[in-house]
Amino acid sequence: MEKQKAIFWDRDGVLNHTLPQRDDGEKNVAPQKFEDFKLVKGVREVLQAVRLLGFLNIVVTNQPDITRSKMSWEELNRMNDFLKANIPTIEAIYVCPHDRTDNCNCRKPKPGLLLDAVKDFNLDLAKSFMVGDSQSDMDAGKSAGAKTILIKTHYNSKVVNYDFAFNNLFEILDFLK
Repeated sequence: MEKQKAIFWDRDGVLNHTLPQRDDGEKNVAPQKFEDFKLVKGVREVLQAVRLLGFLNIVVTNQPDITRSKMSWEELNRMNDFLKANIPTIEAIYVCPHDRTDNCNCRKPKPGLLLDAVKDFNLDLAKSFMVGDSQSDMDAGKSAGAKTILIKTHYNSKVVNYDFAFNNLFEILDFLK
């Protein structure tokens, strides 16, 4: 069977908006409550178009608030179910619930989530891209052997070592065409 190509999408800050500031004072961070989970404008259309270009859409996301007991699995699953319901071209969502100190293989910047998807979907990493908004996203993509695309934001100007950078999802779509 021929290997497939994929776009690995980070979730928070790429597919959905981060919060400028949470109740706990953290800035530019993932939502912890379903009511704060808002999709980026045009995300459904962009991922549908990407799928028509022959890429599988795979979400890879660190969610350490699970381990930190700041968010329940139930709340996280509500968000991810909403994401899949609104963007039916998402093939799978891979989640790392661990914190930095857990030293797991799945937490980005390690490539474990991407490598799990490679096995599950018979992917060709050389033809695949990791799209994210953080250094850990870029490092995970590079470590796995995928090309990397940074979504430029007001909070990530110090991110380095990426292959391409764009201002929004529509620019990525134009690039892939």
